[in-house]
Amino acid sequence: MTVTYQTGGGGNLDIDFWLKDPVGGTVAKHDKQSTGSVSATADKDGRYVYCFSNEMSTVSDKEVSFNVHGVIYVADEGVVAPIEREIRNLAIGLQSVKDEQEYIVVRERTHRNTAESTNDRVKWWSIAQTILLFAVCGWQIYYLQSFFEPNMESSDVLGRPLASLGAADDLRADTKAEHNRLNIQHEMLKVLVGGLFIVPDLMKKALDPTQREENCGVLDIGTGSGIWAVEMAKQFPSAEVVGIDLIHPDNVPEIPPNCRFRIEDANLDWDRYAGAFDVVHMRSVTTGIRDFKVTLHNVARTLRSRGVILLISPTAWIYSETKESLHDRDQDTPGWSAMAALNEAVRHATLKRGGATAIATDHWTRWLSENPLYTDVGEREIWIPIGPWKEGLDESERAATELLRQNAIEVLPFFKSRLLGGCDEELIDRWSL
Repeated sequence: MTVTYQTGGGGNLDIDFWLKDPVGGTVAKHDKQSTGSVSATADKDGRYVYCFSNEMSTVSDKEVSFNVHGVIYVADEGVVAPIEREIRNLAIGLQSVKDEQEYIVVRERTHRNTAESTNDRVKWWSIAQTILLFAVCGWQIYYLQSFFEPNMESSDVLGRPLASLGAADDLRADTKAEHNRLNIQHEMLKVLVGGLFIVPDLMKKALDPTQREENCGVLDIGTGSGIWAVEMAKQFPSAEVVGIDLIHPDNVPEIPPNCRFRIEDANLDWDRYAGAFDVVHMRSVTTGIRDFKVTLHNVARTLRSRGVILLISPTAWIYSETKESLHDRDQDTPGWSAMAALNEAVRHATLKRGGATAIATDHWTRWLSENPLYTDVGEREIWIPIGPWKEGLDESERAATELLRQNAIEVLPFFKSRLLGGCDEELIDRWSL
């Protein structure tokens, strides 16, 4: 007898098979086979038993196709006609062909199922890869944009977008006009100071690359239009210059490779900048600092040995040509100044909103001297007319006073949002014209 079988489906397409004789002896045994064929001669009378077992896999059901057939052997004593013998051989051949065809059908079905399953897996894997690819591309675009564009929530106040970063100062350099004004202010200070800084010897020593194992670092707090940071990076190409503000400068031409800008709030945590810079520059940022004394302490922690802090800011007061304060005079009093009145209103409005106000500049020298982290504290006052009205000015002084007048005129419209709530709006509009 002959038993042929084929596992057509389920699990790993394997099955256990055994064949036993009438007395229980094992004639043949296959373990975990997908296909097989067993031929045995019946040398004992009785019932032969064959069995398929799936005990080794209790999870998956199995589909098995099998055939059992036998050949009756009749002794050839010369009484069988030749044609009968040929017919018997033909029957045996036809049975073999039938068994082989059934085997081929099962194999084809098995292979087709495998191919369709593989195609489905490839299809879903391709879809998953496509979704993942788009997700990664989207994340990369979003992440890269965060390096070049300000990422912040904003709201509109009087038609001007304001950052919601918790800063006390809402007078932000977020328009082209304001950036241009800051550039005018920069040129004026360069004329007055004679360059980008007032202590060239200390600056050159602090930024001497031969005295540092790592690259020298410069931090520009409240960078505004970014022009000071850009020019510093060009003047000191071996130094890394970082400018921080509530908004990224949007019209800075030709940013050097050693200069970059970040959106930061100087009132927040400074721990990540500890010991990272050799020079810290702060110019006209007093109204945006909540506690300037604390900020000075934080700056000291960011400075390395022999580091320099540069503080530049206009005073909170307006003076006459004889250097008398004009802030304590009523409008009907001789010598009253509209500019002084506006400046006083801005100072009170800033103080009301939580800013340090420009009056903090009056305490800079004392705060620096009292802080043990600072040494060699120096101060320099520069008196400059608002406009070239004073006689005897040389060419550079006249240029600086003209720039200051232009700066004062262009800054007026930006005071409006700060003054609302504390002054009459009609008066504010008249000042802003």
